[in-house]
Amino acid sequence: MSAKGENNASAELGSAISVQLTLTNYVKWLEAAQSTCQERFGYQASVLRTNVAYIEPFVVAEDYTPPAVDGVPQLTAVRLATLRDKAEERRLSSISAMKKESPKFYSCLMKSFSVGSTVIIKKHVDFVAAELASC
Repeated sequence: MSAKGENNASAELGSAISVQLTLTNYVKWLEAAQSTCQERFGYQASVLRTNVAYIEPFVVAEDYTPPAVDGVPQLTAVRLATLRDKAEERRLSSISAMKKESPKFYSCLMKSFSVGSTVIIKKHVDFVAAELASC
């Protein structure tokens, strides 16, 4: 790979590119990384766009309470509690699945960098903490 940051197709990442990041090609790399990671990791990849980690929304009444319909009796408190519990279980299951995918997401990003960019990243003062957090 050249030092000018020309793109190299990466068999591991499919459409993502393995590049030496520079000011001139960062935007192109980011667009490819966003697209590839969004396809593979869904909401978790929104961090590449927003710079804020995705948080699974908390369960609210609209998630488990059916809309009121004239002539249809309201659900009992016990039934509503059961529906809320099931909604909470789905949320926790989603969080658990996302946590299991986090190391794969991190690895996908790291594999998209060239050797030169990886060396620069690994020299960063926060790299060790980030590496430990990704496990």
